[in-house]
Amino acid sequence: YPEGSNQQQITGYGYQDDNNNWYFDKVREFPSYNFENPSSEIEFVEDGATYRLVHLLSGKNLHSHQIPAPVTKLDYEVAGYGQLDQGDHFDYWVLEIAEQVGSENATRIHPLTTSFRLRHKELGCYLAQSGQHLPEWGFRQLEMTCMKNVSKKDKRILWNVESHSNDQLPPVPEDFKFPRPRFLTNFIHLNLAMMATNNALIPDPEKHDHISSSWWEWPTLYTGLRLGGWSDEFAKYYLLGTPITTWASTLAVLAFMLTFVILAIRWQRQYEDLQDKTSRNNFIIGGIYPMLGWGLHYTPFIIMGRVTYLHHYLPALYFALLVLTYFIETGTSYIKNQKVRWILYIIMMASVIGCFALFSPISFGMVGPSENFKYLDWLPTWKVHGAE
Repeated sequence: YPEGSNQQQITGYGYQDDNNNWYFDKVREFPSYNFENPSSEIEFVEDGATYRLVHLLSGKNLHSHQIPAPVTKLDYEVAGYGQLDQGDHFDYWVLEIAEQVGSENATRIHPLTTSFRLRHKELGCYLAQSGQHLPEWGFRQLEMTCMKNVSKKDKRILWNVESHSNDQLPPVPEDFKFPRPRFLTNFIHLNLAMMATNNALIPDPEKHDHISSSWWEWPTLYTGLRLGGWSDEFAKYYLLGTPITTWASTLAVLAFMLTFVILAIRWQRQYEDLQDKTSRNNFIIGGIYPMLGWGLHYTPFIIMGRVTYLHHYLPALYFALLVLTYFIETGTSYIKNQKVRWILYIIMMASVIGCFALFSPISFGMVGPSENFKYLDWLPTWKVHGAE
């Protein structure tokens, strides 16, 4: 840490690598575990026992002390300290099993199925993920703290072992079966994990991200996204929605919002619109439901703080196109002349196909100098042509 204890940083990282590997070791009053010459007697990691947690690559002990954490000042700092033969009682952690899924021995920890807490023996605080991110010197990784005055049900202090290997362990019994997954619990846990991952992808205010974009730019196609290098030697790809369908779907969404407000006002004034069952069903299924889908897929990107890109609008775009088809179907239903209706259909289909064909190079690859595709820059904010 550049401040506080100046000891080794302990951070949370969202991906699996060798820096995530730790092992339980005995406290210093007993001989340490010998990897090269292990004891013939198996010692299980058990509930209520006191251990040291040692980082496999660096040999540092998981350590805490009465120094404020770098971001969450009300908690204690968690650091890597000492080595195998260097340390103190502030390296000691008491294992508390919180939950055991399945029929395995509930007094011992097992990979994946055991949730446990680590209580600092000297300070009484719990090893926790604070939910905050370290500054740039910590590479924006998650802050680990020793949390005081925390509920034992708090998810931030619960841990589990993802993988474990030990040649001394007996073989898995033939009749062993993994516990049945609990759908609702796993569903909630997965969504919370995705939310945490999304919140970790926050923009760096000190750097300009030229490929990110804001939520308001997507329905209007204010800007696109260059995929890869822009050298004349390679095929170039530009992420951008087909203008005619994207702009038309955006107008349809705005028109439906206005239509809904007008119908609501008329309903309050005792006007009876959508009297027949077919019109009501079309309005609800063809308009209301797609609008709900559009809002549920679009609104989160307005309120979340993570970095956003153009492709995040794609799920909402599908629903916006459904709203557009509702207006096309409803609007053309008032045209009784079949010939006129088919002429309109052909014009719309030709417009969509023609626009796609015109912009197809951005999807299938623009070969040669980007200046050859300058005609695709309909808006000054698009960057189909130009320097890399």
